[in-house]
Amino acid sequence: MGKPLSATMVACIDFAREHGEIVRFAGGFWTKRGAGWSGSHPDTEWFGSSTVQACVTRGELQYTEFHNGRYRAFPVAVALAKATPHA
Repeated sequence: MGKPLSATMVACIDFAREHGEIVRFAGGFWTKRGAGWSGSHPDTEWFGSSTVQACVTRGELQYTEFHNGRYRAFPVAVALAKATPHA
């Protein structure tokens, strides 16, 4: 068994499940598509890049969309992994 999920990670996974995916906004903030940056929608839940990365590392979420940057592509959307252990 891997490392346990934190409460924030569980909330992030549940949020992605509820909305089908979450997307990255400038500054490394992740929330539902179309929500805008967290400052303009204070009632919208958002998650930091480290939380999203931890969920991907543990196999709960998977990157689904990438943006080509100057030096490399970086992830901009995640969704539930095909076989998510967390239920």
